[in-house]
Amino acid sequence: MKTILRNERGLTLAIVLMMMVVLLSITGAGLLFSSLNLKASANLKGGTAAMQAADAGIQHALAAIPVGGDFDSLLTGGVSGFPCYPASPCNGSSNKPTLTGSINGYSYTAVVENDTTVVNETATNDINTTVILTSTATGPNGSNRKVRAYIGRFPWIPPGAIYLPGDPNYIEATFNGNSFGIRGGDTIPGLPEGSGSKSPIPGIATTYSGTTTEIVGPSGSLSSSQYGAVTGQGSNPSVSTSSTILDVYQLAQNLIALGVEGVDKQTLDHGNYSSGPWGTSVSPMITHITGDATMTGSLTGWGVVIVDGDMTLKGSFTFNGLVICLGDADINGGAGDTAKVYGSVLIRESTSNDSSDELRMGDNGSIRYSSQALQTVTDKWPNAFFTNAKIVAWNEMM
Repeated sequence: MKTILRNERGLTLAIVLMMMVVLLSITGAGLLFSSLNLKASANLKGGTAAMQAADAGIQHALAAIPVGGDFDSLLTGGVSGFPCYPASPCNGSSNKPTLTGSINGYSYTAVVENDTTVVNETATNDINTTVILTSTATGPNGSNRKVRAYIGRFPWIPPGAIYLPGDPNYIEATFNGNSFGIRGGDTIPGLPEGSGSKSPIPGIATTYSGTTTEIVGPSGSLSSSQYGAVTGQGSNPSVSTSSTILDVYQLAQNLIALGVEGVDKQTLDHGNYSSGPWGTSVSPMITHITGDATMTGSLTGWGVVIVDGDMTLKGSFTFNGLVICLGDADINGGAGDTAKVYGSVLIRESTSNDSSDELRMGDNGSIRYSSQALQTVTDKWPNAFFTNAKIVAWNEMM
């Protein structure tokens, strides 16, 4: 009997030891998996923070890039905050514009390179207004991430189909009859209003609420029967006060400086002009008239017209692009004719009180916003139009 009890005690001890081994194994495995989970969690957290820091580098660089046209000054080290690294001058290969910074213990480096996928582009000569930012972030625990972003420019959009800036004390506008049209809906040249794909803009954009009231107020120069002649963004009549202040004179000077006389620019004296064409959709032209000008007859063209003085558009004149008037603008078609501009008309701000109207619109005169016509201008002379940089595409590299 005692022998049996001793044997049972030995068996019980063996079972207890086996259970302890099993429990210890389970406990050890649990501790191991917990450690692995903590490590994985830490790595994930560190990697996420590093990626956020790398993205912060992209955002920092984007905010530091000034408004402009192409990115040549950035690529050559001419923008503050982007010194050539490791040495000057920037050449796009061994020495590149580089921005550095840190956030929450993570450091980042954003390097600028040109997108050289376009013919004739070089490492420091931007043609397609696109550059590449590569931002690498490193954390205190050694984690690192790299992201790449393609940076472009926002398209230039005029404030209105007609831009009429200035204090109401100096601005006068007259509208005659009900046959004229000022259309802010995007239109492909030669097609009906709204045939374009871009969002509409105001028919008339002013820079003072008082000027807007002078046009559409109770005693405004635009009568209720003419409201349907001014369409675009918002309700009819589409006349609004713009928050965008555009220096029309400076834009004109930028374009004049960029044009090459006899190649893509012609300079004409004041006078009457009735034959053309002044540029084509393939080869747009800057036409600079150094005084008052009347454009009429069968004159057509693509590109830019800059009139230093007063401007009259009448007859069957048809132009596609940007028309800049530094004096007073008179836009009339005449009986049986329709003077048309597909694009936008910008009028320089008047700063003196005179008896003349800064804008006269009547008969069959027609101004229609056309992003397509304007794109021929901004593509040809991008450095005349200053816009903000934007992210076109973004991806994580590691």
